[in-house]
Amino acid sequence: FVLLASAVTGFLFYKKWRTGFFKLNFKKGPRILWSDFHKLTGLWSLWFALLIGGTGAWYLLEWWVPEPRYTDTSTLPIVDSNSYIPINQLIITANQAFAELKVQRISFFDFNRGRLTFEGDDGSVLVRKRSAFITLDAISGNVIVKQKPSDLSLYVRWWETVDILHFGKFAGLWSKWLYFIFGLALSGLCLSGAYL
Repeated sequence: FVLLASAVTGFLFYKKWRTGFFKLNFKKGPRILWSDFHKLTGLWSLWFALLIGGTGAWYLLEWWVPEPRYTDTSTLPIVDSNSYIPINQLIITANQAFAELKVQRISFFDFNRGRLTFEGDDGSVLVRKRSAFITLDAISGNVIVKQKPSDLSLYVRWWETVDILHFGKFAGLWSKWLYFIFGLALSGLCLSGAYL
């Protein structure tokens, strides 16, 4: 909330902000230069401050808003694993039932209850890898659940997107470097603001 407030208060003090995107005056002394640098960095980092502040505020709201419902498997009985289909056959079945899914993780969380889940990437953007998955019955090979991010409601999709946006995990090393640079810029604003 402090980050969001500081982004908004910048507009209150910087009346002609539209002209400041490329303004950096080297001829009027260090104080004017630092002032222009502070304003310039603040303007170019505004999107980042709003993004990090907004998603950070959401993390606080998560304490009160209802979390999306997930399948409760705690009541399922534990099954004898001798009757399971071999995992390599289950992988083939999962690939046939969800061809777009590039499996990146196999979850054995409910394996003792006869379920095997394959999670990964189906080409959807800005979602966690866990949001695209298929769960198979390890005894019959039948599909129990098949979830595509495109089928999720806007609310559930947001739950699967907020971490990607907040931590910059959407474009590999490129987005992480971008977040690192703008994170340094915001941190630098603390120092230049204190100097001014």
